[in-house]
Amino acid sequence: MHSARTETLKLTNAFFAYQVVAGSPVTPAESGPASGESSLSITPRLVVLLNLADEPYTLELPGAPVLLAGAADLAATSTGVSAVTPANGWAILEG
Repeated sequence: MHSARTETLKLTNAFFAYQVVAGSPVTPAESGPASGESSLSITPRLVVLLNLADEPYTLELPGAPVLLAGAADLAATSTGVSAVTPANGWAILEG
């Protein structure tokens, strides 16, 4: 966490979305030369969606995040995912 970066994705009067990205890629312990697989490196990312409006809010996100907590409707798009946060709702996504 000491090397993570926080970046604002969208900010309005009633909606705030930000992401927290690891400062450096992480290599999973189960991959690598010892297991016979090529080593992988991933950059962990959490996306937080906060909606104070009385209407749902839609935000396009790159990649393929998955819902960890809260509520959001996710739909695949040609460039990533469309995340719809319900009115007065919140969600935490990973990926």
